[in-house]
Amino acid sequence: MIQKIKFILQPLLLPAISGVLIGTSYTPFPPWASLFCFLPLWLSVWNESSYKKVFLKGLTTQFILSLIGFHWVTVVATEHGHLPFALSIVVLIIFSLSAMYYFPLSLLIWKWLDKKYSPSPMIKALLIAVIFSLLEVYSQTIFPWNFGYSFLSAKWPIYQLADITGFQGLSTYVLLSNAFLLIAYKLKKPIVLIGTLGVFLALNIIGHIHRPELSPTERYLNLAVIQANVGNQEKFYAQHKARFQQVILDKYLGLSERQLKQNPNIDALVWPETAIPVMMRPTHLQTYYPSQILNLLKTYNVDLFSGAFYEKQYGEKTSNSFIWLNEKTIKYVYKKTHLLAFGEYLPFSKYFPKLKELLPQVADFERGQGPKVFNYKNTKIGLQICYEGLFPDFSTELAQKGVELIINLTNDSWYGDSSEPHQHLTMTLARAIEHRTPLLRSTNTGISTLILANGEVKERSPIYKQWAHVFKIPIRDPQKTFFQKFSWLNTVFLVLLMIGLITAIRYKGNYDKKTNT
Repeated sequence: MIQKIKFILQPLLLPAISGVLIGTSYTPFPPWASLFCFLPLWLSVWNESSYKKVFLKGLTTQFILSLIGFHWVTVVATEHGHLPFALSIVVLIIFSLSAMYYFPLSLLIWKWLDKKYSPSPMIKALLIAVIFSLLEVYSQTIFPWNFGYSFLSAKWPIYQLADITGFQGLSTYVLLSNAFLLIAYKLKKPIVLIGTLGVFLALNIIGHIHRPELSPTERYLNLAVIQANVGNQEKFYAQHKARFQQVILDKYLGLSERQLKQNPNIDALVWPETAIPVMMRPTHLQTYYPSQILNLLKTYNVDLFSGAFYEKQYGEKTSNSFIWLNEKTIKYVYKKTHLLAFGEYLPFSKYFPKLKELLPQVADFERGQGPKVFNYKNTKIGLQICYEGLFPDFSTELAQKGVELIINLTNDSWYGDSSEPHQHLTMTLARAIEHRTPLLRSTNTGISTLILANGEVKERSPIYKQWAHVFKIPIRDPQKTFFQKFSWLNTVFLVLLMIGLITAIRYKGNYDKKTNT
């Protein structure tokens, strides 16, 4: 029996090692193995002839890296899905077996091409990296992630190049570096190894030099970020059972008033996603709870930017929204566009309305109309709610509209004290680098902070503690980055490289046939 287990598991050792290397090179870990983390997996399938074994090896890697990187899925299933812990473990296992499905799929495509064309070792290695990169871009996953983000969280200067390549472009570079190290190993070419490491060192030096010097400005916004640390139980009862509403509101009002007394020059308070514990309607602002907010704003002559559940009129569809509130009225509303599946909408319910009857507990929010920018005190402010900050295209649209400051409102309380708040933070802050635009992040339980256009991260909030801070944010005229103008270039590069590799191996095959005849 032991021998049989060894027979089954031994071929999976190298893929498992890759899973560990990849999982421990992603935020919150430093990217210590990024340049070689794929090598054990790719070596294990290099001469493998069985599609079944190739698939199993890819599945092993994706499973282990997902367990390490996304273990917080159990917390979400428990906190948000109200599942017993044992079932939450099952959810994590299912997630880990399916979330990164492009790993085994990439290997299967690569192996098919390998069998069909028998490419040279160099082309074979490059081919596997390009296929991985293309599927990483085009695979439909719950949220887009890549191997470039860890450079930002680790503060390695190479991340400064993301205003040229985007973080997806940095991820492509990581995969191609793995391919070149594979070539160095297979062809026994130390010069390729030295060259790959030399390029990495050079890119970090260039990144350090490339960091922009911020020009002087006379425009500033003083925004007070309020992190009230409201628990999930309180938020749930406030939303569904009309309880704890005053408790929650008192936390926000108390922290806000303390900051307003200490800092009389505050332009606006910034509360996080769905912070206001009651439904907000323009016609109901003088009711008990909203009126307390208006009184605070009137007393200190200040505005409020906050997340809230919003209805234009009673009975209309609810939206997860950003609202700008002054002492009298709701001045502006942005409705979240990228809704969370099963948390904010039921997939396919538009085509199969019966699903809503079968699963009435799933929220059905109104979807927004896309990225929006509004003017506030001569500043164009762009908005993101929660994981909208993870989509580069979303922020690129904000940049096209001339955004000068991005505000992100988030509630990460569902994930516990895990790696998720750190991952979510890094992936959101990345948008500030790609577009060289300051980004202010306000969260319920952390991590709240400000990142400037040059990548400097200001004071960060602790996790699961009440916290407030006033940020004096420099506002500058928007500058179009190379990435903003040519964000599609990474995909075009990969497609052209793929075409070139396929052409090369087909030409070689035709040449060999002619030579043999």
